[in-house]
Amino acid sequence: VIDEEIYWKFENWQNEIGFSSGTTWCLTNDETIRQIRFSIYDSENTGELSSLRIISPAFKITDYYENKKTIFEVGKKSFYLEDNSYYDGFVVEGFINDTFFSSYYGNQDESSFEVVKIEELKVYDPQKPDYKKIRLWIVVSCNLYLYDGQKIGSMDNGRFISKI
Repeated sequence: VIDEEIYWKFENWQNEIGFSSGTTWCLTNDETIRQIRFSIYDSENTGELSSLRIISPAFKITDYYENKKTIFEVGKKSFYLEDNSYYDGFVVEGFINDTFFSSYYGNQDESSFEVVKIEELKVYDPQKPDYKKIRLWIVVSCNLYLYDGQKIGSMDNGRFISKI
């Protein structure tokens, strides 16, 4: 799918299966520091996985677009671990059968997080002339852990396409 356009079509918006993206504040008093999150979810739990989310490193929303975009440039990325700052690494997290898991709580030495393609999208919004969007193609392999550091599984070559 790398060179193809991908479009999602939802026939039934009532099924509570979908995707979302947005920004969240970091745990700091500086409200200009944000992280981007994008996720897929199944609120009706029709499958084993009820949600899967990727959270980016933090950035200052007052930075120039080019500086913010460099977080998502093509190439290998690091995972956010306990000794990182807010500005380092990605996190993969979610719920399986109401059990929360995260890449944050354990070893990721053999794991990989790679942005394989980035595409700038044309956005015209007269209310937000500086508004920009990018589409990302990401491949992730990582270990998944419970809060207490117990490994519950892994993701092998998980493929994501997201627009942020």
